[in-house]
Amino acid sequence: MLTYKRIYVSENTVRYEFYPEGTGDAGIVEFVNGEGKITQNSKDDFESFYASHALQIDLNTENGSIAWY
Repeated sequence: MLTYKRIYVSENTVRYEFYPEGTGDAGIVEFVNGEGKITQNSKDDFESFYASHALQIDLNTENGSIAWY
């Protein structure tokens, strides 16, 4: 599971911090014109496992969580 919160929004850019397992070192994902890119990896995210899920954030939300099994 990861949690996320929006930290920046402009006309064509949305940026979120994401937290593997909801705590620890944040990573940052940025969406420009709807396309996501990891701009800062979390030190707690080994092999970018959580980052790949952060690319699935619903851009209409301000914060939330993503869980999988």
